[in-house]
Amino acid sequence: MQKSVVVPLLLVLLLSAGCAAPREEREFSEFRQRLAAAEAFSFDTAVTSRHGEFVSSCAMRVTCRDGEVRAEVTAPENIAGVVCRSSGSGGTLEYDGLILELTPGDPEALPPCEAGRLFSDALRTGRFLCGGRADGYLTAALETDGGETVTLWRTAENVPVYAEIGRGGAAELTMTIENWTIGE
Repeated sequence: MQKSVVVPLLLVLLLSAGCAAPREEREFSEFRQRLAAAEAFSFDTAVTSRHGEFVSSCAMRVTCRDGEVRAEVTAPENIAGVVCRSSGSGGTLEYDGLILELTPGDPEALPPCEAGRLFSDALRTGRFLCGGRADGYLTAALETDGGETVTLWRTAENVPVYAEIGRGGAAELTMTIENWTIGE
């Protein structure tokens, strides 16, 4: 599901139609309350990172529990098993017992291993910018405390299926989301 082209058009349409309509904001608020009441939530995601001409992809299993986001790389095989942990106190990268401080090589890029944390932060505490409907999905545009914008597509049953994360109107990370589970 490639939505990068749709995001700018979607945001323009939502903004021109009186963005943050009470119904869409209420629907998202109900979804957010369900997340807040849960002990944890988890999902599988395929993440594609685009920064300039650099494009990379990986798959991860993400678990959000007690303010920590744990993302374990499941593909590609040569980096499977790498675990990224993020919390309010910082982040680490773990592999085979070795723990390293997490610092991206390009400070301007959003690293793929941060997709789970940025997505989780936006869902739990991000500022609701606007919502609507597109391609049969509920949509929400959210802003994190760090200024990243997360655009989320979810089913009528509030199951996230796709997200784009970026800054300055450009989607740097795209996430296809499967196996969404709340409360485990």
